[in-house]
Amino acid sequence: MPMRILGIDPGLRCSGWACIDLVTAGRGDYRFIDWGVWTTSSQAPLAERLSELSQALSELLKNYAIERAAMETAFVQKNVRSALLLGHARGALLSALGCRGIAVNEIEPRLVKQTIAGSGKADKQQLAFWARRLVGASLHPDRMPPRADASDALAIALCEAWSLTRRAQLRALGATPSLATAPDVVDGGCNP
Repeated sequence: MPMRILGIDPGLRCSGWACIDLVTAGRGDYRFIDWGVWTTSSQAPLAERLSELSQALSELLKNYAIERAAMETAFVQKNVRSALLLGHARGALLSALGCRGIAVNEIEPRLVKQTIAGSGKADKQQLAFWARRLVGASLHPDRMPPRADASDALAIALCEAWSLTRRAQLRALGATPSLATAPDVVDGGCNP
């Protein structure tokens, strides 16, 4: 039975999302489902923008029967205001996931890039290229991402799928329970 995974690239102005199915955890077979972006107006009050994000995510959770989610962690920014606004957006999204009882794995941007593009210093174009290529067989040509944020979210979802696959493989090999059930596999990231 496939596991539906949601990847989220959080932001207050624009948040990307992507859904994939992890078809066989032990083998890492996955299928692209859908992707998109949620945007909020910078002219609207903060509370309204956060509510919009939370409501959009709640609607998506209903429509796509999400079982697990992964979200990019916040990275240190020089602009304190931007970091705070990103933190607010992440909080609204995490709260919506928590209210539905959906497990969330928070993944560092460097780890997503390393896992999907092979380098923790990959740029957005490289990350988008490899994420789309990895789901190429199940991605229709007319379903190109609406924005780079959706490609980033796809990469986050794929990274989570690989992490779950790695854990299943470790369990199958008789790994200690702490390694096979750890929230994040640390031995080189979630690379297959």
